[in-house]
Amino acid sequence: MFNFKTVVNNLELKLPRKVDKWLMAEFVWLSYSKQDLLRLNRVRLHQQFVFLLDVLCAKGKNIDQRYLIERDRLERWSEWKFPTEWPPVRDFKLWRKALYQIASQGRVRDRLGSFVEEGHNIWEWRYKPIEDLLLRVTMEGIQQYRPSQLPWFANMPNRYSPAEDPDDEDDMPLGNVATVRTTDPYIWSITGHSDCAPSKPQSSDFREVLLDWEHTLLWEDFCMVGDAGWIADAIRDNTLITVTDGSYMKEIHPHLCSAAYILEYSLGRGRIVGAFP
Repeated sequence: MFNFKTVVNNLELKLPRKVDKWLMAEFVWLSYSKQDLLRLNRVRLHQQFVFLLDVLCAKGKNIDQRYLIERDRLERWSEWKFPTEWPPVRDFKLWRKALYQIASQGRVRDRLGSFVEEGHNIWEWRYKPIEDLLLRVTMEGIQQYRPSQLPWFANMPNRYSPAEDPDDEDDMPLGNVATVRTTDPYIWSITGHSDCAPSKPQSSDFREVLLDWEHTLLWEDFCMVGDAGWIADAIRDNTLITVTDGSYMKEIHPHLCSAAYILEYSLGRGRIVGAFP
């Protein structure tokens, strides 16, 4: 009647840690009803979670108590965008019940393995074991915490207080992801930390950059004339000309897909010609 058209574009998501699991799949495995699954998914979206690791501490073993309660709407727990949900209190009661079914007494049976992908979580706390330096990443900057020298805590292990002589923050590596707890108004203790995913090697040429973007069908068969440096110059100077053909017309030929494209520097320094399939 209204001529609506729905197009689903599935994201290619990978589990960020070894032995990790999809959180909603775990709820399904627990045999919750369709209605309860809808309620749990509503909370999951509000909490900005996707994987099992999202509800666990940094070491991947215990439920992080912070994630049992409702996320403050002014906070972000994920780099990804999630739809806005307004789960009622009763949904959070179901949420806590379901999580403790996954992790009896707050501990999963199989501890998650090492990080293999960067993931989407925003980790507020980081730890650098070699320097024994605890970092808190906020919108205002990086706060640094060192082994406490305050009375009653100076000789106690794993007690950190704000650093009196913080290091320069410029280009400071953040270290391991960490989970902490407050033991005193000015004292923090690390409950777990894990190495981040290994950094991917930097692309060495333009073709590798394109392949990192995925959608590799576009780049499997193309030819470039000239040094790749002209591309940035052409975009910056607004001298890049792009031409594509009209051979892909889904409405006329839904099972036919072929196209070609040309990107050319109008000053004559380079050209890219490609076609697919």
